[in-house]
Amino acid sequence: MNKKDNQERVSNRLRVSQRNVKGISTKVQESKRPTIEVLYASEDTPRLVQHGDWIDLAVDEDVDLKRKGDMQHVSLGVAMKLPDGYEAIIAERSSTHKKKGVDLANGIGIIDNAYQGNDDVWCAELVANRSRVHIDRGERVLQFRIVPSMSRLVPDLQINEVEQLEGVNRGGFGSTGR
Repeated sequence: MNKKDNQERVSNRLRVSQRNVKGISTKVQESKRPTIEVLYASEDTPRLVQHGDWIDLAVDEDVDLKRKGDMQHVSLGVAMKLPDGYEAIIAERSSTHKKKGVDLANGIGIIDNAYQGNDDVWCAELVANRSRVHIDRGERVLQFRIVPSMSRLVPDLQINEVEQLEGVNRGGFGSTGR
């Protein structure tokens, strides 16, 4: 066997080896990906749609609001088990306010991973920002993403009740910059 044949054989082995290593590292990465378990309320409940880092949520019932300021508690038709150490932040999709005429009443929603039972269906309180709002079941109006929960970042705290604080009084809320 000449030198060139030997180099080619070694190169081929190296390529096969690299492919195997890439396959192994991909499998390891996939197994470490956080997983969300989703239970849909029914077979025809709108499915989750992922766009980038956010996952769209659709209403699982028709929404009818007659006047500006009217509110409706709406089922999103999903119960989920979030990965340990994560929580979900729910927000409006960017087009919801203008195109659908509703806002999420509390601005954002936070769901921790303890809310994970079969009956823990995600819901939202929608408020009309104009009169005569109708949203069909299945329309995507909200979105969520999962983030590491604060319990991973905040130490176990103790809360003590005191009669007076030792800090300097700055003048109360809204007093900065007087």
